[in-house]
Amino acid sequence: MSQLINPARGETLSLKNFSSNLSLKEKYRVLCGEDNTIPMFMQPWWLDAVCKKGSWEVCLSFDNAGEINGALIYYAVKLRSLVTAIVMPELTPHTGIWLNLPNIHKLKKHSQYTNTKKIVASLVAQIPQVSLFHQKIHVGLTDWQPFFWEGYHGEIHYTYTLDLTDTQKIYADMKGSVRTAIKKANTIVKVELCEDISAFYALCKKSLEKQSAKQPFLFETLISLDKVLQERNCRKIFLARDSEGNAHGAVYIVYDDDKKSAHYLIGGSDPVLRQSGAVMLLLWQAILDAGERGSTLFDFEGSMIPTVENAFRNFGATQTPFFRITKSKYKFLDVVTLFFPNYR
Repeated sequence: MSQLINPARGETLSLKNFSSNLSLKEKYRVLCGEDNTIPMFMQPWWLDAVCKKGSWEVCLSFDNAGEINGALIYYAVKLRSLVTAIVMPELTPHTGIWLNLPNIHKLKKHSQYTNTKKIVASLVAQIPQVSLFHQKIHVGLTDWQPFFWEGYHGEIHYTYTLDLTDTQKIYADMKGSVRTAIKKANTIVKVELCEDISAFYALCKKSLEKQSAKQPFLFETLISLDKVLQERNCRKIFLARDSEGNAHGAVYIVYDDDKKSAHYLIGGSDPVLRQSGAVMLLLWQAILDAGERGSTLFDFEGSMIPTVENAFRNFGATQTPFFRITKSKYKFLDVVTLFFPNYR
């Protein structure tokens, strides 16, 4: 899993040449241009593409020398034009906190915790007062106590990841039923790369219609994100099609090449054709492709939906916890967060 704490590299980022007139957001853009440890989902180009209904902003923490040592991303919107809320951007599995702590591993444990808490507390203190706060925090943050001390609530969610250094071991470790589904699907469908974003979106809609669920993202947001991902050559859509031309399913994979990681973002399948096992084959093909690309980690990006979680777990992936953090000004708004889409 990509690490949010920047390891010692013998250098620190300098803001000394920055104009004092630069906003925090502008400083963050410069930071992201200079530092390759900031995760893909926290990059300005990603946020610009998915934050269409409101504005993304950033809180920054500085050390005594004026260097940035922490950043927290948030996305503010108006819910029903009534209350201001900080929520997850569409098509974004997590946001989070990035920490820059040179030589952190040289410190004693108590000093590591003290420094980390100090930075996180500084960032939390900058979060604007809103009626509702709902964030899924990147797994790199393992200590959410500064949020707790300010009245936030936390839940543990899980993602599943695979170490791609040995794909033969992955295949051997997966549940037998997954291997059976992959073999079956290989006799029914062929996997191809898809460039038709409308066809992919249609499969996503079919999946959700079967579950009587609402699409958790707008087609316009998908188009916006897909455009920038194509320009950066960091996405692939794998689609399974049978000999009669029927699309059985498709998965959308994004690649964070700086972190050598691949991420399952979204997927869809035709409920009528689901018994072909195409989704298992598609995920397996995506895993193999990520390894060939040079990725060392494949992240399923988790789900709290039992059937989806079970599918990820059956690949033999490693369960990794992360935090879902919420806070509401009014008691009734606590219920609202239960209906926020899982993107799964």
